[in-house]
Amino acid sequence: VVYVVDCGHVKQMVYNPRTSLDILEIVSISKSEAAQRTGRAGRTTPGQCYRLYSESFYSNMKEDTVPEIQRTSLTSVILNLKCLGIANVVDFKYLDPPEERMILEALKQLYYFQAIDNSGLVTHLGKQLVEFPLQPSLSRVLIRSCQLQCEEVA
Repeated sequence: VVYVVDCGHVKQMVYNPRTSLDILEIVSISKSEAAQRTGRAGRTTPGQCYRLYSESFYSNMKEDTVPEIQRTSLTSVILNLKCLGIANVVDFKYLDPPEERMILEALKQLYYFQAIDNSGLVTHLGKQLVEFPLQPSLSRVLIRSCQLQCEEVA
């Protein structure tokens, strides 16, 4: 790559509490992402990065990107940890620890989906939900549609 055109934005997964789903949202990049994009220009031959934003826009950027685990729904992560046998997900040593309230919200949602019981153990349904490459709420919809014999619509 010889030339890079940097618009200063990226689509990023962000948790929407109103819908209880992760959505792709267009957000400003961080300074570290801008540096990475600049580095892509001219790795093998001399290159140039053209930034389509002002210096003031750059100076207002965050230094680093917020880790995904701190800005998305944790239901899939928590269910996977539970299925791996990690009982205490609140005190688990995450590389970039999410807020405790987000972990508790994920546990509450998993209980609501009947993926875990009132003791925090994974149910049969929870083991089925973790097999789908989807958020547990969407996996639950697919499983329930099969139970109601309307899977062709879903």
